[in-house]
Amino acid sequence: MDTLLNDICYALRWMARSPGFSAVAILSLGLGVGVNTAMFSLVDSLLFRPLPVTEPSSLVDVFTTGGDGDEYATSSYADFQDIKAQNTVFPDMMGYSPMMAPLSLGDRSRIALGQVVTSNHFTMLGVQPFLGRLLVPADDDGSAARVVVISHRMWKREFGADLAMVGKSLTLRGLPHTITGVVPLLAPELWLPVTHVEEVEPAGITDSVPSPIGKTRLERRGMRWMFIRVRLAIGARPERVMAMVMRQGFAIVAIGLLVGGLLAAAVAFALQGVLYGVRPLDPLAWALAFGAIALAAGLANFVPARRAMRIDPMTALRTD
Repeated sequence: MDTLLNDICYALRWMARSPGFSAVAILSLGLGVGVNTAMFSLVDSLLFRPLPVTEPSSLVDVFTTGGDGDEYATSSYADFQDIKAQNTVFPDMMGYSPMMAPLSLGDRSRIALGQVVTSNHFTMLGVQPFLGRLLVPADDDGSAARVVVISHRMWKREFGADLAMVGKSLTLRGLPHTITGVVPLLAPELWLPVTHVEEVEPAGITDSVPSPIGKTRLERRGMRWMFIRVRLAIGARPERVMAMVMRQGFAIVAIGLLVGGLLAAAVAFALQGVLYGVRPLDPLAWALAFGAIALAAGLANFVPARRAMRIDPMTALRTD
């Protein structure tokens, strides 16, 4: 301990003799550590940290073919409703579209970045509210009250993390919207029911393909403005795939052991009257036989189970 204190004192005296050099060295090290730490935190948040939703790898966007031949075109709201009604493949699907609208917060105003979404947006993502409630199916009704869900970042930055903010209102394009909840997401800033899209972001009628009926973007099939996102039902976590294959293999083994055990017992009872010393229910013989068979079955099941665990379901579909 004394040696350490002496070394520290010597270092401080040496730094005092060369204050300019010491200041430059300390400042350089401080800036280097600070900048690198900040950059690592940013990269970790954007690239490496998983999205705060349930199984993000099973979420994919579905595109339709546009009138100009674009193979990755957005869809109309009417098309989304038809696709969702006829869906028999995906567990769930939702519609969403980015939006910008003037936001008024008392004595200040700015442009807010958000999304108009169908009411199942958060439930499909598996996001739970931090405060209040999420959007519900009743919010999709065109006659429903105007509501909005805000992000955790917006709640802290614009409303000072007010725990009583749920039930209060904010103004978008001159219209009041009641805040129903706060979600633990960073972006976008807010989410509104898709049925109020014309109020917060009115658009002229510009059809990508001819639309003989409808007056708004919610009605006209030619207005392709909505993104469709689905959750894949195929695939499972590797450990679940392996467990499933192992269970299937052992189910066959169990039936085989039951049938084999009954046959072995019948033969042993028959031999009991012919051969001296034959015991039909010899515990050691049965334990060794069943143990050896179970071990062999486990090893035999492990190879296909491990192989199935490594198969990418999307690759398998493309191959088929």
